[in-house]
Amino acid sequence: MGLPRALQAHKKGDLQQAEAEYLRAIDQNVKNPIIHQNYGAILRNRGELNKAKSIYDEGLSLFPSHRPLLQNACNLYAEMDDHVNAFHTAYRLITLLFKKTRADKDSINRKILDDLYALMMRSLKSLGCYNLALSIAHSSIKTIGIYPQTSLELYSLLSTIKDSSAFDIPRNLEQQLLETIEKFAIEDFEIKGRSNYYLVLAQLHLSKDNLTAALASYENAMSSLRNLPNPVDNTKVNIKSLQQNFDVGSWNLGCSLLNFGDFEHGWKLFEYGLRSPAPGPQRWQRAVKKPFTDKELPLWRGQFSDSYKLLLIEEQAIGDVMMFLTLLPRLIGRFKSIAILLNDRLIPIYRRSLASLGSPYNSIKIWSFKEFRASLIDPSQYDFQSPVGSVCQYLNFPSESSQSIPLNHEKQLKLCYSSTRESLRDKYLSFNGHNVERLVGISWRGGGRGKRIQQKSMDRDLFNRLLLPIPGVRYVSLQYGEELNDVTYWQQKGVDVLCDSSINPMKNMDLWLDQVGSCDAVITVANTTVHGSGGLGIPTMCLLSQFYDWRWLASKTNSNSYWYNSVGIARQEKNSSDSKKSWDKAITLVNNWTKQGFPNPISFFSN
Repeated sequence: MGLPRALQAHKKGDLQQAEAEYLRAIDQNVKNPIIHQNYGAILRNRGELNKAKSIYDEGLSLFPSHRPLLQNACNLYAEMDDHVNAFHTAYRLITLLFKKTRADKDSINRKILDDLYALMMRSLKSLGCYNLALSIAHSSIKTIGIYPQTSLELYSLLSTIKDSSAFDIPRNLEQQLLETIEKFAIEDFEIKGRSNYYLVLAQLHLSKDNLTAALASYENAMSSLRNLPNPVDNTKVNIKSLQQNFDVGSWNLGCSLLNFGDFEHGWKLFEYGLRSPAPGPQRWQRAVKKPFTDKELPLWRGQFSDSYKLLLIEEQAIGDVMMFLTLLPRLIGRFKSIAILLNDRLIPIYRRSLASLGSPYNSIKIWSFKEFRASLIDPSQYDFQSPVGSVCQYLNFPSESSQSIPLNHEKQLKLCYSSTRESLRDKYLSFNGHNVERLVGISWRGGGRGKRIQQKSMDRDLFNRLLLPIPGVRYVSLQYGEELNDVTYWQQKGVDVLCDSSINPMKNMDLWLDQVGSCDAVITVANTTVHGSGGLGIPTMCLLSQFYDWRWLASKTNSNSYWYNSVGIARQEKNSSDSKKSWDKAITLVNNWTKQGFPNPISFFSN
């Protein structure tokens, strides 16, 4: 039978075999909720959220009262921002818990209920149902008393709606909740809970622009970990789980601090991304193919000397590598030599670009992973190794810790294109025998996996509002992936737009960069295109969704990227009930930029 083998393989950590056996059990029509519970968890951890949802939904149709399956599905719905299903599933779980424990009220697991009530409040807040969320908070306090998760959610809810006169909120309730949460964190919770709640408190303080309180809460979280009992009773304290929770909390806070503009502390906490888990095959938030162990080649910790030789290692996605490598000018001259370990897609671009800059850039060695696997890289050639993203904390980058970033901070590494760029430009300017004067590159779909793609993307009707019919202007698709249907749709609407099917950035990024370089300006969402056009210095307007990540400042007054001098920002409005209308101001801004002839965004925003 498939199920016993699946459970055995799952227990051993052989997830590939476990998945095959779970599927075999489903094909054999085995009726057991564990199949859906465990197989859905495998899919969710791999980042295949829609498939996981389908498995959970199928399981719940067969076993609607299976609590572990309901719990897994509830967490998945919350992760997918399916707030309606998350709320209803949490409600079903609470109902089942009360049915089980009504004969013995003392046996109610208040911590589980605390988590579920908090999830319901969080879902309702996201849906804008503030009054109902307040009612859930009232029911929670009446049922289980004041508990940390619901208190944190209520505190966050009040912070969201405090400016609205439509809600009857008692005076000083926020401060009373904060004091209650602090009391729980200090007195009543085990070490893991204490550190977690201090980390959450740090995020809440930061959401209120209280940087001092946020950092103080983070220090309290660290202190609670330093004060572990000795010797540690592993039956009460799971050190691995404790460390992972702290790593995740530190990474999340670090990203928030970078958004806030506190680069000094943010870049330090950014290091926790190297060991903070991520869903899917990437495994870690900052995925690094580390070539050597620390014993073979120590990690660089900010030591500068003209006698040291440094090996930089690419990390995360292509765009991240391109962005971090703009900091090479800050490293040049501070080491005896620098080498970079890159994947094949980027090697021709950087070999050409570094050579074009002349000395000392052309002395930087570019290694491939193929050369590493062939043992051509000897760790004794270098003194230190470092992921490219780890250099930020040692370079005072940007030069000030504030939300007003000086854009001309320092010379950036400038990419260059090959001679193919001119032939592409000539081809595009005379496309279909209709000559134009300027080319504008466009990209409308984000990268990543699962819901991140949707969060970073704009649908074709919405993006169509950006494609103004300007005389002498032609739009060029720079979108990677399957984009032909969207381009055909716009062409049928009369938009002068072309798609060059001979260029596939997934297979030949070098040629794609030449295509980007053929354009006079670029309009794009926040994806790899920003790093291509920004790295080439092309005037670019980035449509930044409300789900932006750590590389963009949160301040609405910040209108330019601090990574690229040629990239401006058009922001989607947050917390709008209509996702399409939330783009109205950004689209108007980009349209005005288009009508002014696509100037450098710095000059556009300064007018």
